[in-house]
Amino acid sequence: MARSVIVVCDSIENRRRSLVELLLFYNHAVHEVDNPRDALRASAQYESDLVVMDDHIPASGMTGRQAASLLAKREAAVLIMTDDPTKASSRSWIMRPFEPQTFLNKINGLLSPAFAAK
Repeated sequence: MARSVIVVCDSIENRRRSLVELLLFYNHAVHEVDNPRDALRASAQYESDLVVMDDHIPASGMTGRQAASLLAKREAAVLIMTDDPTKASSRSWIMRPFEPQTFLNKINGLLSPAFAAK
């Protein structure tokens, strides 16, 4: 798979850094931010292939779902991390906590040409 550009958005620094380290290990270009508004800016600035974000970021003024809706209009793929099991069944959501391989499988599925063509 070609090197992908991914924006990681989470207000919890150690959780965000863990994801960034994992994605860097697998040779993705990664940009990290701590709120959805910056994720929107970074996605546009770096022409990201994917934005990974937390669904609930306190005091940001915007939920991950709201940002995902705006990103979808730009045709950017989004993976939203959640603690809510009712949301995690969707292809573009992942339930925390998750194993690194589960996360990578979701990322690869969202970055695959078959998904991008839909």
